[in-house]
Amino acid sequence: MNECSVICRSCFDDLIEVINRLNIKVGINRRPRTIREKEKTKYNCLLCNLKLKAYVEYYSEEYFEEKIIPIFVLIGGELSKKIYGCFKCVGAQLDYDVYRWNKDEEDPSNFIENNAGQTVESFLWEKGIDDKFHKLILKHLRCQTCHYGEDPIDYSHNPDGGTFESYDQVYDEHETNSVFGLDDFDFIEFSQFAQKYNIDLSWQELHEFKQHLLKYPLLAYKHETGKKVYDLLQKHYEKRDYIELRSGTQLFRGRARKKDRKHVFGEDEIWNPPEGLPQHGRYNAVGISVLYLSNRMKAIPYEIHPLNDENIDIALFKTRKKLKLFNIGLFDHSFQGFFNEINEESKPLKKAYLLTNYIGNCCAEIGFHGVAYQGVSDRKYTNYALFNFEKNNEIRIVEVVSFEVEIIYNLKTEAKSTKDIGNEDSFLF
Repeated sequence: MNECSVICRSCFDDLIEVINRLNIKVGINRRPRTIREKEKTKYNCLLCNLKLKAYVEYYSEEYFEEKIIPIFVLIGGELSKKIYGCFKCVGAQLDYDVYRWNKDEEDPSNFIENNAGQTVESFLWEKGIDDKFHKLILKHLRCQTCHYGEDPIDYSHNPDGGTFESYDQVYDEHETNSVFGLDDFDFIEFSQFAQKYNIDLSWQELHEFKQHLLKYPLLAYKHETGKKVYDLLQKHYEKRDYIELRSGTQLFRGRARKKDRKHVFGEDEIWNPPEGLPQHGRYNAVGISVLYLSNRMKAIPYEIHPLNDENIDIALFKTRKKLKLFNIGLFDHSFQGFFNEINEESKPLKKAYLLTNYIGNCCAEIGFHGVAYQGVSDRKYTNYALFNFEKNNEIRIVEVVSFEVEIIYNLKTEAKSTKDIGNEDSFLF
């Protein structure tokens, strides 16, 4: 009796459910065949390994090779977007950090273990992928950080290659960014952005570059990665991929003023501060002056956070020429605001800003008028940091208007009360 490998209708329907859940668009319309009652051929499903009986619907092995296998390639690609790190990069660094900690620790009770991440098998289960699909998906998974996966290992020309096994560890975005000290900067998207201009930037390079900036912030361009970042931004500029603010665009800038100060800030006081005075910001080094603006007046209070005893003076600016801007939103989603530059670091020099400081400096030298990014309070307004402009030539102040601010407080429980439960004097929530 002949045997034939096929894919049963049940597995096919389960596969359709997976691609619908992952929002993968693919055309796979074709009617299944049905096993006749007295057929002499034995049919075995390639996915669930079951022997199929009469009247069961199935798809041929040829259809499996032609249509189903490419679907697993698409599934692997979609799932790979959530593999931010793997045992080759994040796991190796974590193992080293744990080893170094335990080696220097004299008290065994303080020893730690590397409990981060999860196995690929657990990752696939978490994504709702049935066991029967794992083997076919494994060969199409790829790490977003070190790009391990998809390419079988070959010691002659591809010793660092390989495909994932079910027991390999993978890591999420937070774990990956935290390990390499880049949790304030989306280096994966920055690397993908660089690839559009045929420039390769790995997590190792950006991590090492950030360490270089901590020691030699004024010698960033001497580092090879620093040169790559500059070349990337220059290519972006030369290809005119920047965004433009048209002449006549209205922008706003605000300053908080104590209510007992009777006079509204004058135009000279509402411009960006003089050189030497500014504190360290995301796109300006200490003492470097940058003009921070927003395209919505109602966004100003959310950016400068006025106090109860303060009013806000808001200036209406208007551009007089086209301004070329670099869209930081292409990769930096961790932005913390332009006006007040919220940052938990209390030191004058903030480590979290060194990389974006360098990007801002490169943009200024290349010819960008500034950078743009979505506001922090919602997604309905855009902020701008201008560093290449002439006052009253490329942008001017139209008027300054004073506003009173109504502040509304909301209490959110941060920790449980230390009072005994049931105490009649306790808070009731």
